[in-house]
Amino acid sequence: MADYTVTVIGDRLAALVEQEAPNVRLHILVVRGALAGEAEEMIRRIDGMILPPLSTLMVPYVRSTELFRDRWVCVCWGGNRALDGASPTLADLARLNWVAPFVPDRGRTSPAPLFAQLAILGLQPHISVRVESYQAVPYLLPGTDRVALMQERLAEKLAGPLGLRVMEIPGASQTIVEALWWCEDYDDDPAHRWLRQKLQMLAAEV
Repeated sequence: MADYTVTVIGDRLAALVEQEAPNVRLHILVVRGALAGEAEEMIRRIDGMILPPLSTLMVPYVRSTELFRDRWVCVCWGGNRALDGASPTLADLARLNWVAPFVPDRGRTSPAPLFAQLAILGLQPHISVRVESYQAVPYLLPGTDRVALMQERLAEKLAGPLGLRVMEIPGASQTIVEALWWCEDYDDDPAHRWLRQKLQMLAAEV
């Protein structure tokens, strides 16, 4: 799962395992941008992935179930001098510097959901800070006039401690769908079935 997903359900998952199955060991591999391209091969070797829909996983032997949804919001430092307190316009976002996760090198495309949202808005932002983490984004905004798009659930958790403003984006916010993906070989495995049920339960609480 991505570090964003860890933020949303990690505490609940850890507490549940501690209470119900204290001898179970978790190994959570944090997804990086390059790892998404290896998903089809990796899904056969691990219990599962929590990711948005990927074309590489749309194959007959891979199962999935939706866990939770989110949406994109715009975030900036509370003292941002380039925005006057109102929600930004497309013109504002086009002229300001950005912090963005999983930015591909020139000439390459990225499966990261952020870039689908940027395409909807028709934006090619000036990215001044590139990071390989969703959680890192908000820490690179304070004290600057930079802006970013973030998942609303992540923004709500981190905006207060970092003195950030969370604003509506100037246009349609694409729905972010996070799903659990697993190989059909695990369908009837009792332990795997337990894990799937608990993840769905946690997602329902979210």
